[in-house]
Order: sequence, then C-alpha cells, then structure tokens
Amino acid sequence: MRKTRDMRTRLLSKINIGPGDCWTWTGYRHKKKYGGDYGIIGIGPRHNHCLRRAHVVSYEVFVGQVPSGLELHHICQNTLCINPEHLVPVSHAENMRHRKDSGLPKCRHGHIYTEETTYINSRGRRECRLCRDESHEKYYSKYCATIGRTRRKTINE
Repeated sequence: MRKTRDMRTRLLSKINIGPGDCWTWTGYRHKKKYGGDYGIIGIGPRHNHCLRRAHVVSYEVFVGQVPSGLELHHICQNTLCINPEHLVPVSHAENMRHRKDSGLPKCRHGHIYTEETTYINSRGRRECRLCRDESHEKYYSKYCATIGRTRRKTINE
C-alpha cells in the first residue's frame, strides 16, 4: 500500500492539469521521431532501476493492470496526458487506427495545426508556432541569464 501511495504522490507532483482535464506530464520525456512525446518515470530502488511510460504507471496505480495483449490509447490524443480517465485499453491494431483517424492534424506536442498556429519554415516544412515560441522562450531565458552573469563579471572586475 505504501509503495502505491508513494507512486501516486510522485505521479501527481509531476503534472499540470490542462484543458479537457488532461494531466499533462511535466517530468522526463522520451521524444519519439514519430508518435509524439511520452512521459517517463523511474521505478524501483532509487527510482532508476527501471524506466516506464508514465501513463502506463498512472493507469496501473489508479485503475489496475493493463489487460494482457492490450495497450493504452489516449482518448484525448495528448500523449503526455496521464489522466487514467483518458486512457483506454485497446489492441495495437485499434490504437494505430485511432492514431490514423484522429481527425485534425497535430504537431508532435499535440497542438492542432490551424492557420494561426502554423507556419512554413525556410525548408518548406510545416511547423507549429506554439512549439517554436516555447522553444525560443526557453532558449532566450537561459541565454540571457548566462549573458547577464558574464557581463556582470566583466563589469565588476
């Protein structure tokens, strides 16, 4: 019981509740070239014995074991969501069919491509403005902080 409670606490400490009641994973992510990102969590001694997908662990902690021969489908189409209410056990073939028939095209982080959120890059490829903006913000906040420290050192010396 204690291990389950500890894992439940660890899972809930690494989420943001977003639109549609998605529990978006904020911990470590495994970025797949095709198929989006998946949250990863360590299981076992010191939490590094075995790495598993966070949505599967969430389902096992809050609902129970995934039935043999089935995999979990995100009905919200957000691969970083670990809300057990958004996870349904399905066969692999059905999961691939859902992926193909998901409707609106999305970027690898789950943002829907619209005229406002899409642009064509210099190589002629479609890209997500939201992902680009998040990436730029992350880079420049880190870069500007580094430059500020460097300038303060040279000014103070």
